[in-house]
Amino acid sequence: MPAPNWDRVALTRLTAAQHALTRAEGALAEAQARADPAAGDNHDRWLMSVADEAVSTSQMALESAHRAVTTRKARPLQQAIPDTDGYDLCPDPLIAQTPAELVDALRRYRLWAGEPSFRRMAASSRQRAAASTLCAALSGETLPTLDVVLGVVIGCGGSEDDQCRFATAWRRIRLGERGSRPNSAERPTLQVLRTAAEAI
Repeated sequence: MPAPNWDRVALTRLTAAQHALTRAEGALAEAQARADPAAGDNHDRWLMSVADEAVSTSQMALESAHRAVTTRKARPLQQAIPDTDGYDLCPDPLIAQTPAELVDALRRYRLWAGEPSFRRMAASSRQRAAASTLCAALSGETLPTLDVVLGVVIGCGGSEDDQCRFATAWRRIRLGERGSRPNSAERPTLQVLRTAAEAI
């Protein structure tokens, strides 16, 4: 049995909710126009109960539409199809040494995955990064943020292993940019500074 088209289900339920809400507003307006608080007759009370029922129906329709939209957003992502035995054409981000090389690996990964559109990638990654952000990142040579890197990989249907490899490559390059700063073990101690000062 094929999986339901949640886009169509959500649209259908939203349309039904809008119709129900329109009917509820019309029934409520009619009941208010015809109701006479001083008369208190059963007819006016009946009209009010019809309006209340219409409002309740519209609320249930809206809740149903909301559930359909939520299910649509939570649908599982389709992973990229792996290479056949004997072939490994998936780009390896761990060989990247510079930001430009990692961006190039991301571009080649997108090609390997079938070159999905940036809009589809953004939707598949559940908007981890906007389509325009993904496009700009792959068009440049500067190091994107980790969210953008993972947005590309997830948006292309990347597995958890692919995500870990790209995240590791990003961290290594990002931390390497700060590698020129001395760590605590390389900093001169206070005693060494005093000795140097006394020697002067």
